[in-house]
This record gives sequence, C-alpha cells and structure tokens, in this order.
Amino acid sequence: MAIRKLRKQMKPLIWVFTIAFFISILAVVVANVRMLGKSKNNVLAINGMKVDASDIERAYNNRVELYSGYYSKAMPEETIRTIAVNDVVEQNILLSLAKKLKIKVSRKEVDEVYERAVGNIKNKEDIRKRLLAIGFTTKSFKKYIETSLIAEKVREKIQEEYTLGEGDALREYDRNKYGEYLGKEFDEVKNEIEEKLASLGQIRHFRGFVAEQKKEADIKVLDPNYEKYLEKTEFTEEGFEISNLDIANRLLIQKLYGEEDDEKARTNALEGVKKEIKIAKDALDKGLEKNTSLSVVDQIDDLINKLRWHLVETAEPSEAQLKKYFSENSSKYDTQEEAAINIVSFRLEAAERDEEEALAKANDILKKTTIDNFSDMAKEHSEGPTAVKGGDVGWFAKSMMVKEFSDAVFAGNIGEIYPEVVKTQFGYHIIYVTERNDEKQEARASHILVRAKAGEATMNEIYEDAQSELQKLKNGETDFEKLSKEKSSMGGKYEIGGIKRGTYVPEIGYDLELNEAIFASGINDKKLVKTKNGVYIFEKTKYTPFKKASYESAKDRVKHDLSIEIADAKLKAMFE
Repeated sequence: MAIRKLRKQMKPLIWVFTIAFFISILAVVVANVRMLGKSKNNVLAINGMKVDASDIERAYNNRVELYSGYYSKAMPEETIRTIAVNDVVEQNILLSLAKKLKIKVSRKEVDEVYERAVGNIKNKEDIRKRLLAIGFTTKSFKKYIETSLIAEKVREKIQEEYTLGEGDALREYDRNKYGEYLGKEFDEVKNEIEEKLASLGQIRHFRGFVAEQKKEADIKVLDPNYEKYLEKTEFTEEGFEISNLDIANRLLIQKLYGEEDDEKARTNALEGVKKEIKIAKDALDKGLEKNTSLSVVDQIDDLINKLRWHLVETAEPSEAQLKKYFSENSSKYDTQEEAAINIVSFRLEAAERDEEEALAKANDILKKTTIDNFSDMAKEHSEGPTAVKGGDVGWFAKSMMVKEFSDAVFAGNIGEIYPEVVKTQFGYHIIYVTERNDEKQEARASHILVRAKAGEATMNEIYEDAQSELQKLKNGETDFEKLSKEKSSMGGKYEIGGIKRGTYVPEIGYDLELNEAIFASGINDKKLVKTKNGVYIFEKTKYTPFKKASYESAKDRVKHDLSIEIADAKLKAMFE
C-alpha cells in the first residue's frame, strides 16, 4: 500500500526537460557530471534513430541529480542506468512519433528556453565553458532543447486523447463526499473532480500508450554493453509481465524509504510486487475488470483500487457496530461552528522611511557582528528561514542567487564578513563568505536578513486608504472582486470559507484579532479591521453554528466511514 501511494505521488518523469531543468544544468556542480567525449559512439538505434552514449550519460546524470535531492547516499548504478536507458528509449519513441504527427517547434520557442536557461550568466565565455563541461556546444544544447520540447508536445498530444468516462466524476464524489468533499455539493466540486481525474487519467493513458509503443519499436543494440539495461521481462505471474524496469523503479522507492542494503531493497521490491499481483488476482476472481489499455503496473494498481472500493461497497456493518463506532467517534460528526467571508487583505508595502529604518538596523547589526558571533547574531536577528541554522545558506552556484547577493559573495574575501550591508528584493543582508570555488563559480555563505516592513506610520496610511475604500464598497462604487485585484496581497482572491473560531484564517494565517472580528460581525456586514498583522476589509457571507450530532443524523456517514475502515483493514491484511 505504501509503495503504491508513493508511486502515485511521484509524477512520471519523462525524459522531457522543462525550463527549470535547463537552468539547473548550468547551475549544478559540474564536478559531479561526467565529462563527455566529442566523438560519436552510437550504442542503440530506436526506430532508425541513432542514440549516442553521451545521450545516455546525460540521462544517467540527470537521474543521479534528481535522486540525490531525496537520498543522500549513492543509488545502485545498474538500477539508475536501467532507468536512464529507458528514459532515452522513451524519448526517441516520442521523437519518431513526432515525425508522423508532424509536430515541430519554432526557432523562437527554442531561443526563449535557451535565453531563460543562460539568462543569469552574462559572460559568453562562461556560458561556453559551462556547456562544454556537460558535453554541449551552444548548437548542440539548442538541439537538445528542441528535441525535448518536441517530445513534450508529443506527450501532450497523446494525453489529450484521453477522455473522462461518463459518471466517473459523480462516482468519485459519492466515494469521497464524507471525506475530501465533506459539506460540498457535487456541482460545487464537479470541475475540480473532473480536473483531478483527467490529470491522473492522462498520465495513465500516456504510460499505457508508451508501453505499447515500446513493444512495437524497432530497437537495435549497437553496443552489447547496453543490452542488459533495455527493458525486458523479469518474471510473469498470474498473467502479469513484470519488467526489470518495473523492479528498478520499485527498488529506488525502497531506497528512498531508507533501505540502505541494495539486495534487501531488491528483495523487498520483488516481494512487494508479488503481493500486489496476488491482490490484483483476487480482484479479478471477484469479477472486477482489468483495464488492458494501461501499463502492467497501472493495471495492478487499478485493480487494487477497484478491489478496495468493492470491499467498501459490499461491507455490511451491523447496527451494533455502527452505534459503537459513532459512540467512539461522535465529535467527528458534530457540525462545527464555521464562517465564510469575502475579504481584502491590503498589501503592506514598506515606505521609504521603513526602508531607511531597516537599513539602519542592518548597519547596526553589522557593526556588532564578528566571525565568532555570526551564528548567534543570525539566530537572534535574522528574519530569513536560515536563521535557525545560524544563517548558513549552504553551497550554491553563483547563478542560483539574486545578482546583488551573488556579486557580494564572489567579490568578498573568503573567511570574512562582507564590509557593507547588501540590499536585494528580499531585504538587507549581512553576508559572511565561508567558502568559495571561483573556478566552479560556487560558494558557501551565511547571512543575516533584515526585512523592511511597514511601520506604524505606514500602517496608519494604509488604514486611512482602507477607510476610503470601505466607504466606496458600501456605496456600491466598487466590489470585493475589483478591490481585491487593485489592493489585495492575495492576488485577486477574495472568497474564503471553512473558517473556524479561534484559529487561523485560511489564505491569511493566524490572526486572532481578525478571527474574532469575523465571528463578531453579522451576515453581509462590511467591516474594516486593523490588527498587528494587517489591514482588512471583510464581509461575512455565511455562518454555520455548532450542532451536536445524533446517531440518526450521522448514520449514513458513519456507515461510509466504518465501511472504509473495514475494507482498509482487509486490504492491509492481504499485504502482510
């Protein structure tokens, strides 16, 4: 169950790289990227398209970089190479389909991605060296972008073929109306449900399509060293063919879960998939239908999900069981006091005087800060997320940070505090350059961040502006939608529901004064509130009082919840 849930959360990584990837490949530690030779070394041919060893090496390095963010120790190389080779196979299958579908990308699209990828690196020679370090020239890098964008368009084209089945959204709502969609009518969440189901359906449709294309693809091995990495059947059980790629992906999930021993991780992966096959077979024996358009892994997953809901829908807890469950969980069924509002949270932009105060504070901190007390000063004074770590930012590439910060770090002396306060879009920084590698354009630094915040005088000015806007609102000269777009810090959003008394306000945060004002106001009363956290105009649009649940009023929901518990217990036992 756990493996299946994690697999759902991890979106399928297709060997199609987004702009973020292009930016990151110029920022990663190039020492961790293998140097690639310039000579051609074709190792595979896929539908007539030659694959160079360097293509696989890049896919391998990208996978290593991806997994290093989740797992600090080295992943098994053969497993990563199996996945990387199949990334390349999939990429080339998509490219061969692009020709049939007449899908192309324009030079403008390629140039836009390229410019965004290298935009923070101004020196052309620096760009050339960085590209060379990962096996590219400018021309080959642009070609790489082009093929990746083409593959992405093919993927989108294939996913667009998926259509949601009639009644799927309503069935999803009925199954979750006492959970995810509690308190909401179907029409309120229909679009949300359809989008969620369509997204999952498109991913599964694409995986199934690619699985079929792989079976039909003309794949020739030009270098026998790569034969073992191609996808092939590892074993067949109950009609389900499990490949070495399926096991490789499951092995990695075991590693990400913390299993350090490679052999044990592989054993767990094999045992896990065999248990799932056994449960999928049980689903088939109960008459549940296998969706053969899906990949084998998704077929198993789909059958297990169908079995779960079959167990839920056929559960028949007794009246005594239902009453006992309600008695033990009665507070769960109470109607909680709740409010919904329209609100404008005014932007609290620092004025010039606030900037001056922040700069003065930062300069004062700079005067008092030394190398020896930097960590303690950061913990005490920094307003950034690294304060708890004594201001330590860690290692970073020059291009990863905002220009003003990076310029200071690479201009300052190693082992010293930069002599001036540095201003960026985030505030004012006192910077300690702890380590640096000028050749690789990487550094490690710590900082103390002082933010410029709206002071009392500025807050009063914002409050006066809000008073004027409140009057316009009451006179019908404006409305919440218009006002939120003009003045709000919430990006145009103004409708908020699910507000509980004495706790945080969704989208706003924990502001007890605002919360109290909301519950003290009447329906449709337009109110202006100034708290220590902000200035708000709001209107309460809905109020639901607390109501103690009775067994009879909650019986349907109790049966639904208990049936799920019974089903999940049975399913858990099958996995043990």
